Amino acid sequence: MELILRMMMTCHFKAFFVFILVALCASCEHSTMPKPYAYFRIDERKDGFVPFDNEVLTMNVPQSLLAEQERKGTERWFTFRLPAYRATLYCTYLPITSQKLYQVADENHRLAFSHAVKASGIEQHTIANADSTASGILYAISGSVATPRQLYLTDRKKHFFRASLYFDGKVNPDSLAPVLGYIDLTLQQMVQTLRWK
Repeated sequence: MELILRMMMTCHFKAFFVFILVALCASCEHSTMPKPYAYFRIDERKDGFVPFDNEVLTMNVPQSLLAEQERKGTERWFTFRLPAYRATLYCTYLPITSQKLYQVADENHRLAFSHAVKASGIEQHTIANADSTASGILYAISGSVATPRQLYLTDRKKHFFRASLYFDGKVNPDSLAPVLGYIDLTLQQMVQTLRWK
């Protein structure tokens, strides 16, 4: 009888051990975790510059830039797309008088500072073209804002040019720093070569 009890205990122990082992193995599944969205790859571009010319101004722009123009009355709108960086530079040309200059420059200033709520900082840099026939301000807006670069150029008599940079996706300042570096060089080249007609 003792032998039978030992066998039963051993059988129960073996069954219990097998049950625990099966339960542990069944509970060791890998649960799938969502992966974070990836950012697009940023390759440094070595574009050359080509002239952009129309009836009101001329300037050098990168070869890879896709340009569109629209006209409404005396205003001209230019849309420069940088497809490699999923960025667009929206530009406006306005003919002005010296009396209207203050109003237009003030409106541009208000547009730049409308991002102050989300911006972590707004730097203003005085800019001018190579022969000083056009001068203005570049607004470098840092933080997670819709338009990290805005600028205007004017001759203070007849011409006013405004530009705003937008990205096609969510703005992550850390990830876009290399792109902004390239675009800053592009803007610098455009400003230096701008000529009024």
